[in-house]
Amino acid sequence: MNDESRFIEREKLSEGTYGIIYKAKDTKTGNSVALKIMKLEKENNGIPQTALREISILKTLDHPNILKLIDVYYKKNSLMIATDRKSVV
Repeated sequence: MNDESRFIEREKLSEGTYGIIYKAKDTKTGNSVALKIMKLEKENNGIPQTALREISILKTLDHPNILKLIDVYYKKNSLMIATDRKSVV
């Protein structure tokens, strides 16, 4: 299964400076996830440092109050960050 079809967006939860957060369904596990979509600038500078920092922090931390990183992938000039929603109320 490719990453583009793994997560199905259900509803928009929030919007901020760095992206839009959606409630989504993981078709691989059936679990509810938070999916952050970060629009990438049309420059050839690669992935923004803020995105790399966020991914790095989520990848290394293990705490009940911090979402667990499930997957990161690129789709149509956007960086998609999927996290577990179990700890989100």
